[in-house]
Amino acid sequence: MHRLLFKYLFFSSVATILLGAESEQFIANDPLPRRVEADEFTIIQPLDAGLRLQHRKMLTSEKDTLEIFKILPGAPRLVNSISLQLSPSYTVAADSISAVLHIMDASAHSEREMSGGHFAADGTLEFRFDGLYSSSFSVSLTGPGVTQDLSIDFFVSQINLSPNTRLMPIGDSITYGKYADDMIGYRKTLYDLLAAAGLSVDFVGTYGDPPYEGHFQGSMKINDFYPANMTPNARGRMDVTNAMNNYRPNIVSLHIGTNDLNSETGFPISPYGEGSRFDNTQSGEMATLIHYLLNWHNGNKGSDLQQIIVSLIIPIKYQDSVCVEFIAETARLVNDFRNGRITGENEPVFLCDHFGRFREWPDLVEEGYKALMVDTLHPNTAGHNLMGETLFDLVQTILTGEEQWFTDSTWYAGIAGNDHHFENQGIAVADINGDGADEIYTSRTNSNWPQAGETLYMPSDGSIFADVTEKMHVADIGASRGVLFVDIDHDGDLDLFNGNSSARNRLYENLNGNDFRDITSSAGIADLNRVTTGLATLDVENDGDMDLYAVNSREKNELYINDGSGHFSLQNRGADDVDEPNIPSMSAGAADFDQDGDVDLVIAKRNASIKLFINDGSGRFSDGTKAAGLEFVASTNSVVWSDMDNDGDLDLLLGCTASTTDSSPTIVFFENQGNGKFNRRESGLPMDGYSLLTSDFDNDGDHDILATQEKDYSILYLNLGDWKFSSVEESGAQVHGGDIRGAALIDDDDDGDQDIIMMRSDMLNVFLRNNLDNGNHYLKIVVHGPAGSAVGYGTKIWLYRPGHFNDPDYLLGYQELQAGGGHISQSSPVLHFGLGRENGCDLLAQFSDGSFYAARGTSCDQTLTIAPPVFVKSPRIASLISYVSGDQQTGTVGEILGQPLTVRILDQNR
Repeated sequence: MHRLLFKYLFFSSVATILLGAESEQFIANDPLPRRVEADEFTIIQPLDAGLRLQHRKMLTSEKDTLEIFKILPGAPRLVNSISLQLSPSYTVAADSISAVLHIMDASAHSEREMSGGHFAADGTLEFRFDGLYSSSFSVSLTGPGVTQDLSIDFFVSQINLSPNTRLMPIGDSITYGKYADDMIGYRKTLYDLLAAAGLSVDFVGTYGDPPYEGHFQGSMKINDFYPANMTPNARGRMDVTNAMNNYRPNIVSLHIGTNDLNSETGFPISPYGEGSRFDNTQSGEMATLIHYLLNWHNGNKGSDLQQIIVSLIIPIKYQDSVCVEFIAETARLVNDFRNGRITGENEPVFLCDHFGRFREWPDLVEEGYKALMVDTLHPNTAGHNLMGETLFDLVQTILTGEEQWFTDSTWYAGIAGNDHHFENQGIAVADINGDGADEIYTSRTNSNWPQAGETLYMPSDGSIFADVTEKMHVADIGASRGVLFVDIDHDGDLDLFNGNSSARNRLYENLNGNDFRDITSSAGIADLNRVTTGLATLDVENDGDMDLYAVNSREKNELYINDGSGHFSLQNRGADDVDEPNIPSMSAGAADFDQDGDVDLVIAKRNASIKLFINDGSGRFSDGTKAAGLEFVASTNSVVWSDMDNDGDLDLLLGCTASTTDSSPTIVFFENQGNGKFNRRESGLPMDGYSLLTSDFDNDGDHDILATQEKDYSILYLNLGDWKFSSVEESGAQVHGGDIRGAALIDDDDDGDQDIIMMRSDMLNVFLRNNLDNGNHYLKIVVHGPAGSAVGYGTKIWLYRPGHFNDPDYLLGYQELQAGGGHISQSSPVLHFGLGRENGCDLLAQFSDGSFYAARGTSCDQTLTIAPPVFVKSPRIASLISYVSGDQQTGTVGEILGQPLTVRILDQNR
């Protein structure tokens, strides 16, 4: 602190002496003051330091009052005390003089009055208060008459704030560092990481030794940190008011709530309230505290505070139920602060997920939490280090503005999960109501709890999803795995197929995007109670409607043929496979890998070879595994059809887990040779998990890979071309997966890059937002199907460099729109192409009915919607002309092609 000394009566040369109702002005004998520099502050000081105002009338009554007005030099200063010293020559007893201070609060634009009582016998009087921004004050003196001149020295103490970013950790015994080896804990880890990163941050607060100060004390609850008169149960034992006023932090980080959940078992946890109305609950008290802290951001008490970090608290041992309820509601209220629903402004409140980082730790629960916790509530040193690292990632992003490539936005998106029973499995992503935004449907295998069913998430406000499961009547609790959306009846909306294990598979009809109804029985879905894992949908016999395929573990599969109206019959067309009691079938992928105009199937199996079923064009299948060169035995969980080498056909990727015969599995590549056969390539890319995703994550024009891992970090592999890949360190996509199952792609924020959703069976879900900003271009394509189908599954799309339409030497990318793939998952059906630096392309699409769409000079960085052509029905012209065979030939004009070019021509009756 600096003390500013002002040794004179008044700042101006005019003073006012109040005598009862009278007032009289007196003029000093010396010239106006001038500015001089002293102690780093600009001080206004008269020419003669001994300036005295000669009073022409003496004070003769205790009612007589002298008011002295003072302007502090420069901008408003953060002051916390003003002291007065009467001149030693003043002979009247000092303690007979009383004083009142009026100080202008520059933040609140109001005046505060403070009574100081009487001067001490030595002629001194001090006004002390919390740090206050002020530019002026006045002192009123009341006392008996004087016999000689009066002079007063003013001493103003100013708080010297650090020029660095000021951070105040707020919390209980965990923030104190209890049970950490150094008794400082995560505060030291965070401080040291910030310093090592070259970030100038000073920790501030009344408690703790420098440089790790903060505002913390053991046993504190949420309502201890704000004034006791604010909520019914508040105690205010650690009221932040004084600390916030004196230290003026730019960032506060909160880790509180553990003691509330641990001891207040009868006090409701949620809801926090709605909007600016806060309920008398634990989460309501958290909202109250955040709202109170914002006074130091919005100007009511200053504007130094720039960010509030709210921690999702570390687990309470074996009490996931209360923790998940509390952190889910905390996330909701933080989202409401961020999106203006509480104060009307988008407030700078951030979430830091400590719960997730702890709970996802491998074998944490199985080993009694010993890896990270010392008892039921407190982290050990390793846990404190993890907390510090987690906070550092967020604080670094706040201070630098530089986000990692991917950031965990799970709680901001609102899709973490609906309770603590976890068991998350499959996922399906699609736009079910035609508003242009994708919904998310997640499945679970835990059917023992009424609340542990599937969940349908619908965008409700920006990038936030709301749970609409009950409203939309899709709360299936049949222990589900694979799920997918498909338009079974050509009515322009997507219906829902749910694969149960073991229970009857269920089919839900979409009622114009407003509701679903269960049509399982009436639609012909058999009551077989098999253990269904993966699902696929495809037009088996090329008749224009979507059929359904269910992969069953250890039992025969189910193929349902659509009669065109949305009614199905169970048929064996060669893809049923056989009963294999010891061989689990895990997932399925449907695509026209040989480009012969029909869709084929591949099945992932564990401890056996994958199986390829070839469609003969009439809708009948045969085992073509060996002939295609795909016999491969492993513990396979994922199958992915993707053109990894940009040669215009689909290659096959397998994702595996470790087995007794292969303890260090890798991703398996099968390169499509273009003749119905594959060549296996050694990838050398480690993978020991369930889900495998391919997409152009960096928009450079080729497909990259995300491989999830069991009990290890997921890995992002960038495609370098020529079947070479490189893992990306610190991309933000490294999710520490205890047991990640399904995974899907979605461009939730519609910014042209692929975000990622992961389902964890041992923890809450994960939503990774892609923050790509490398200048590369993209094209997104919404594909509608024949006869008004909402999605054109089976559509093939080729992109070429502008001016090189249909020239394979200038192919930019090739994709086939598939339903399902990976591991029991369905990504958004909006096709995404990265274009690198190309600012446009020529486009060719072939729909499942054989018709084509072509567009030259298509602009980049947009979402394009295409659909099969609608032909005018006339007896004199063809209604539909579609390709059959003879494509991909080259020749010279005037010469006969080597193969006939065959097309199919249909009239209006098709």
